[in-house]
Amino acid sequence: HGRGRMRYRVEHETEYRYQQSVNIANSRLCLQPRTESGRQRLIACRLRVEPGLPDLTARTDFFGNHTHYVGVDEPHRAMTIHCESEVEVAGVCKMDTTLVSPGEILERGGLL
Repeated sequence: HGRGRMRYRVEHETEYRYQQSVNIANSRLCLQPRTESGRQRLIACRLRVEPGLPDLTARTDFFGNHTHYVGVDEPHRAMTIHCESEVEVAGVCKMDTTLVSPGEILERGGLL
């Protein structure tokens, strides 16, 4: 089995529900994969926050981690944060995945 590159799509969703309407919500999000991290390369990252058009600020810390600060300044009873990322990982062991389950792939060391 040779080594190649694999692309992964990673989705994350968090929903906050409040018993009463809130006027302001601020959050720090650590959802974006690192741009370059050894064998991993970020292809795309889409971040969506509802409701409305939130104030969104992106920062990168000293270690290369991406953080987003989001502020929603309108009355709301729920807030949803959705992040969809696509990454490419090099050095992945290629296997015939038609005959084995994802759990078996991991047990066999499919991600090296």
